[in-house]
Amino acid sequence: MFRLKFYPNTSNSMVEAIEIVDDGSFTQIDIKEFKTALEKLQIQNTAVTFARKHKNQEYARLGDGLLTDYAYIAEILSDCWQYPDEPLRENGKPDIRPYIGIIHLLQNVINLALQSRRRLDEYREVFGDLPSDIFNET
Repeated sequence: MFRLKFYPNTSNSMVEAIEIVDDGSFTQIDIKEFKTALEKLQIQNTAVTFARKHKNQEYARLGDGLLTDYAYIAEILSDCWQYPDEPLRENGKPDIRPYIGIIHLLQNVINLALQSRRRLDEYREVFGDLPSDIFNET
């Protein structure tokens, strides 16, 4: 089994990051086998896929609205293709990878969801509840 390990920020006031870790029920041999297998499961960055298909005119039949939505989603999701422990590039931006392992991707999605929820909660503290029609709620 695996579990989520929480890492607090330097002031210990909130969780800064979440990592997927072994809960101790696996042997070192098991972990090595899992790691070897999982490292082979690489997922291509959505931005790389979008750029390649767009360059090859594979989206030529799409309407502008759908093409814009594809580009928006590819850009948003591409943030998940970075390794959090890697140093920033010279321009101060994270090193976004063309491929990432499935466990790292899952870990990044969990952390991105946490960060997004925190931003939404901060927004609500300042501006109050969001209009329910945004979320199709009644």
